[in-house]
Amino acid sequence: DVRVATLQRYALLDTPRERDYDDITALASFICDTPYSTITLVDQQRQWFKSEVGLGIAETGRAESFCGWATASPELMIVPDALQDLRFAENPYVTGEPKIRFYAGAPLVAPNGQVLGTVCVFDTRPRQLSQQQLTALERLSRQVMALMEARLLAVEKEKAAKALLQNEKLAAVGRMASNMAHQINNPLEAVSNLLYISLQKSQNPEVQGW
Repeated sequence: DVRVATLQRYALLDTPRERDYDDITALASFICDTPYSTITLVDQQRQWFKSEVGLGIAETGRAESFCGWATASPELMIVPDALQDLRFAENPYVTGEPKIRFYAGAPLVAPNGQVLGTVCVFDTRPRQLSQQQLTALERLSRQVMALMEARLLAVEKEKAAKALLQNEKLAAVGRMASNMAHQINNPLEAVSNLLYISLQKSQNPEVQGW
């Protein structure tokens, strides 16, 4: 699954809450005037919230997720009334708490075109968002993607630095081993030369026969 592999490259799943992401969910909830908002990453079997407002949980199963549907398209997904939508009318989060009726999710689109999740807002009553609110939600999703790209760059730099350090260590060990071998070989060569000269000068037949 290219999409899941792309998501995992960012190494963001199951990381602690961070203020930069929390600021974005707070803004999304404020701008769209909704009691709930999340930054959702859709994994293979679950959706995980990097940040959330009002929900109070870290993840849910993908099967019952709204955001799982949103990953099918790079376009903003709007559900004006979940009870009137066949995809969600019997969803446990619609029929039960938190009783979702309205949902809007702006996709998190990676540079390779894969949709990794959403910045979404939802409400307990049917409604619509203004064009200004929709535009703001899309801009916030791009800000989240920029944060994720910055994190990916930092992770890759750290990996490259560790690889370089490991190569330098291996090179240092190689130089040390070479130097030790040279230091050992020089005395051995001198001893061999002395033995050869001694044997050549010796008149003892038994010694010369070695």
